[in-house]
Amino acid sequence: MCPVESAADRANLAHPDDWGVVAIYTPAGGGPTSSVAGNLFDEFDEVDTAAFVSVEGSRPRFELASSLVPLLAHGDTLLITRADYNPALVGKEYIIRSVQPDHTGHTKLVLEEVA
Repeated sequence: MCPVESAADRANLAHPDDWGVVAIYTPAGGGPTSSVAGNLFDEFDEVDTAAFVSVEGSRPRFELASSLVPLLAHGDTLLITRADYNPALVGKEYIIRSVQPDHTGHTKLVLEEVA
């Protein structure tokens, strides 16, 4: 399946001068780090359980071009180094808990914030 957008289009979606952020990607098993640009989302999430109790929290995720880091794995980390639209994000570190390529050139990473 061909991507709808070009590589340049995908890069513009995550440009740090707009809504994109820059993060340092570090593989869990060691190896070289790299700087990647993407979009960070951290919406409110609520789950109703069968015991009439709601669990509230957030579900952070990072979306980026698949070609930027082709060997993403569970346990790798992202450290946010630039977020012009929300400077409070700078310095936050996340562990990658799920890698979800969409097979059109994007990958969604489900994250857990490091406390």
